[in-house]
Amino acid sequence: MSALKRILGIVLVATAIVVGVNWVITPIHHDGDKAYPVWKVVNWFMAFSVLVALIANIARKRAVGSEGANSPITREYLEANVAFYASLLLAPWFFTNFLTYDFFMGNIPPAGVAAKDVWWEFIDGMFILVVGSTGCHLWSGASDS
Repeated sequence: MSALKRILGIVLVATAIVVGVNWVITPIHHDGDKAYPVWKVVNWFMAFSVLVALIANIARKRAVGSEGANSPITREYLEANVAFYASLLLAPWFFTNFLTYDFFMGNIPPAGVAAKDVWWEFIDGMFILVVGSTGCHLWSGASDS
């Protein structure tokens, strides 16, 4: 199990780095064309990473929350809860935009496309934080299991 945690941790951290680098350099090398293939490929890796982060953070919250209601609030408890709720916020934001952009783009008016472009800025920033920290936690927690 620890090998799987390490592999998933590496994948999550690598995806967060790729998204971060692409997020920063896209305005530099993107020509403004709507058919931009780099993000279409990266989004599939992001979808996998969001699901893994959500599942890992649910398991983490359940493990910390199983100590009982009378247990003290610790740093691990706070970290697990923040990661869990951040994952719960990230998942619907990401999948709504991902499915819209990849499958239903023809049904959106131009003003809606502009609004969704703004949402991607929030999603990408939150993705880097949530998925990157979850990947680091999986990597460091692999030796504990």
